[in-house]
Amino acid sequence: VGKQPKGGAHTAKGLTLPGIVELAKDHDLLPYVPKHTVRHIFMTCFEAAAPRRGKSQDGDPLESGDAADGARPSRKSAKEPAISFETFVDTLKGLAETLYGSAPYSASYPTPESRVDKLFAKLFVLAPPPPVSAGGW
Repeated sequence: VGKQPKGGAHTAKGLTLPGIVELAKDHDLLPYVPKHTVRHIFMTCFEAAAPRRGKSQDGDPLESGDAADGARPSRKSAKEPAISFETFVDTLKGLAETLYGSAPYSASYPTPESRVDKLFAKLFVLAPPPPVSAGGW
């Protein structure tokens, strides 16, 4: 959490797939959730958010003002999908379900809320502190 994603992981339009994979790697989630599953969760959430981005379900641009936020996808977002903060939250929910929604964790975390709480604890509470630069704070 304390370091900036590598180039291309975050754009002005949102967080890209490499950024989500980097987050999963940095927080030691990849041994428990394979990259292809992270990719699937990311793309599922990205596609589900298409109407909010200004696209219909079949991918055609909506008329101006039809999208919830009025946003239109940029050429860059068409080349490299980037998710908004709202879609990032949905992606974290998907990761939480994948990590804690089946045995042996489902008994300890029986609700979607408890699974998200556990993932947030892993990401933000149990995360190691960011490294201090040689120049101090």
